[in-house]
Parts: sequence; C-alpha cells; structure tokens
Amino acid sequence: MSTNDTLDIDFDIFRDIVDDSMRCVINDTLGTRADSLKSISIEYQPVWTLDNVNSKVLSRLKIRIKGSSLYRNIFREEIFEAGGSTEEMLDLLERENAVKVPPRLSDS
Repeated sequence: MSTNDTLDIDFDIFRDIVDDSMRCVINDTLGTRADSLKSISIEYQPVWTLDNVNSKVLSRLKIRIKGSSLYRNIFREEIFEAGGSTEEMLDLLERENAVKVPPRLSDS
C-alpha cells in the first residue's frame, strides 16, 4: 500500500465521520432518523451574508422535508459545533441529492 492509498483511506474515514455528524444536525433539525438523506426528500436554501471583509459566508441553511411548507434553520454555529464546516454541509447535501430551492419572497 502506497502513502497515497493510506492518505485516501484516511480522508475517506474523516469524511465519513464529518458526514455522520452533519447528518445528525440535519436529522435533529428535521426530527428524522435517516441514516441516508437520500431516503427522505430534502429541500434547502442557503442564506448568505457578508463578513467584516465583505466576503460571502453562509449565515444559515433553511431546510425542510419536501412537501412541508415550513423551513427550519440550521445556523452556521450549529454546523461548526458539530465538527464540520459550511462547505462540508453543502457538499453533503449535494452528494445526498437534496434539492436546492431558489428563494422566494414568501420564504423569508
């Protein structure tokens, strides 16, 4: 086994741990118990803001089960407290086939 193979395995293990942590945040927020987000239809809207140097950062995620009219919020701090980053959360949602819904005025 080469060093690159070991690094790939280490990265996969690390990503699995972070993904499980992010799934827990989503499940807690939605009141579900899914091992895979693919088993429930999730819709989400990222809410962006500018930081003190005018860089775009994720403020929160509005998330819901498809068909629900009510969005629930996952704040950036919740993602960090669970051991992940906002980029890792968005990546997980994409890989798990969650649907990014464009914002509407009635969704605020």
